[in-house]
Amino acid sequence: METSDKILNAYIKDRRTRNFAGYLREDLGYLVRQTPTKGNGGGWVYFSDIPPSKLDHVIEEQTSFFRQKNLNWEWKFYDFDQPDNLPIKLVDHGFARDEEEHLMVLDLKEFSNVPFVLPKNIIVEKVTISNGLEAIRQFQESIWNRDLSEHFTYISENQEIFSYYVAKDEGKVIGSGWTEYLEGSKFPELHG
Repeated sequence: METSDKILNAYIKDRRTRNFAGYLREDLGYLVRQTPTKGNGGGWVYFSDIPPSKLDHVIEEQTSFFRQKNLNWEWKFYDFDQPDNLPIKLVDHGFARDEEEHLMVLDLKEFSNVPFVLPKNIIVEKVTISNGLEAIRQFQESIWNRDLSEHFTYISENQEIFSYYVAKDEGKVIGSGWTEYLEGSKFPELHG
């Protein structure tokens, strides 16, 4: 198995150069910006490597860019991003810290024979647009307390790159998750 550093570097290269369907990727050198090309879905910036002397200006520049387009957006911060004080500066500029996202590496060969037992009454089902995606949308909206119709429209338009699953307890949805398989990538995206 590759070392963690090699895998991380391969992941960074993959994502930094990745064109996501429905988004315009702009590599500005000091960060990468993803902007939706239709609708008002959210954009993001990530992979920051900003000179400390330009940090405030760059934060204001990106905030102005998305404000002018009237788009929601987020600034994804990784522990390898620079400068180190970027999270503090983002809060100083009015950003709210969100839950941390994590990169997980698992050699599936090592776990292929590990038994998986669900608790009694719990079932996990693969879901398609025709058999339950709407129930998952409603469940996710109740958790995040926001309209996710654009996200689910994106899924409907790109269903060939998604695997969606739902967990139910006596018929009631209690959890959901999905995997997004990006063309040409060794790194599927896990969400839930």
